[in-house]
Amino acid sequence: MTLGYHYVHGLRAAIHLNAQAFAFSIMITSTFGIVDATEGDPTVGRIYAFMAGAIVGFVAVLVVASRGFSRDASDAEPPRVLALAAALSLGSTAMGLAAATLVAYLLSGIAAWGLAPFAASAVFLIVVGFEFGVAEEIED
Repeated sequence: MTLGYHYVHGLRAAIHLNAQAFAFSIMITSTFGIVDATEGDPTVGRIYAFMAGAIVGFVAVLVVASRGFSRDASDAEPPRVLALAAALSLGSTAMGLAAATLVAYLLSGIAAWGLAPFAASAVFLIVVGFEFGVAEEIED
């Protein structure tokens, strides 16, 4: 095997293992920008509310998806399903940011700082699940 083969193999593995995390990072960073644009400069407390909202949104969807942590969520997806879901991640990123934008415009103060990232995280994960479902259907 050649160095080129190993490079491409490693590149594909890196993309497969990081695509959704990369999309989430872009979406949550953009969410911070949206809330900052609508609410002005954040205080330390509002930054902590933002962080807590993002985490609680993520955990809330995980609790529902795992049925209260009673169901194993570690089933590995086939590489082609991962690649297709990664290709669809623009949808989850955009929908998460749209949810955050809506919340940021409807609420103000600490509520906007806490609930916009909650909405962004929750909607992102819900749509990622849909993207994986679509990818699995395409693969089947």
